[in-house]
Amino acid sequence: MIREVELAASEGFPAWERGGYGQSVIVLLWDSQDLCENLHSALLLACQGLDADVAFQVLVIYQYFLGIKKPEADLKGRVSRLMKKHPMLAGHDFSSELLALIEEFGWVDMF
Repeated sequence: MIREVELAASEGFPAWERGGYGQSVIVLLWDSQDLCENLHSALLLACQGLDADVAFQVLVIYQYFLGIKKPEADLKGRVSRLMKKHPMLAGHDFSSELLALIEEFGWVDMF
């Protein structure tokens, strides 16, 4: 689903903003059982087989839900470790900004 939203974005359709396709994906995921664990698994798969933009977007979604559903989690530590383990995440244009926002606010809102 995330790859398709990224594809729609590249074709000029609204993606990761309020009212965009990405918001629909977030709503569909909201009450999923074991959501954070499943997103972590999806993130690892994305790092192995997809482009950096898709993998990074999965990371953003993962930290978003982790920040909401597990506020006690060491979110900055988890994201930092993931970036260290998966260079495609660390090499993304917005990786430093994501870490800075997590440090300042605790997590980053999707919208």
